[in-house]
Amino acid sequence: MSKATPKNMGRTAFEALVSDVYAGFGCNPPGERSRDIWFEQCGHVPSGPPLEWIRQRLLDGATLPRNLGQAIRVLWEEWQANHPEQVVSDSRCCPECDVPGVIFAWAPARDPRTGTETWQRLVRRCRCHPGGNGETRRDIEALGLMVMPRGYVGGTVAFERERLGLYPDRGNHGGPVPRAVRAFE
Repeated sequence: MSKATPKNMGRTAFEALVSDVYAGFGCNPPGERSRDIWFEQCGHVPSGPPLEWIRQRLLDGATLPRNLGQAIRVLWEEWQANHPEQVVSDSRCCPECDVPGVIFAWAPARDPRTGTETWQRLVRRCRCHPGGNGETRRDIEALGLMVMPRGYVGGTVAFERERLGLYPDRGNHGGPVPRAVRAFE
């Protein structure tokens, strides 16, 4: 269910990123020494979806960052905070996790399309998450959130259907199926 983070970007991917960003702002890339320093700052950033997201964020910016290595590192940290379920490796899991490094929780919410009461699915960092600032199930419940019991048979969809009343059997009532409002849509 969880995805391990891809391997670190290589120098070739980094050079392509620098070239794209500078071309996007109509500038010539800086010298090799600057690029070496920047690569030292952000060479640990993985390739794949995180790097594509960072590239797009840099190109969408109003100005070209003066210290591109630092900008990439800051955007990588932002990506990790917004995608915890994709950051941890499959081998890392503690007794608190639903999937490695992640605990699923739900908060009462209002569907923005219909105005009806529903639930918002949240992905919370577990205390074992390498990004730090994790929580235990008890911490999350103390915030007033509904937490799925560990190892719930059928996973999040079964929990939403059986415990929260979402996704009922359409054959029984013929109406539309309520949907959970997801925090990371």
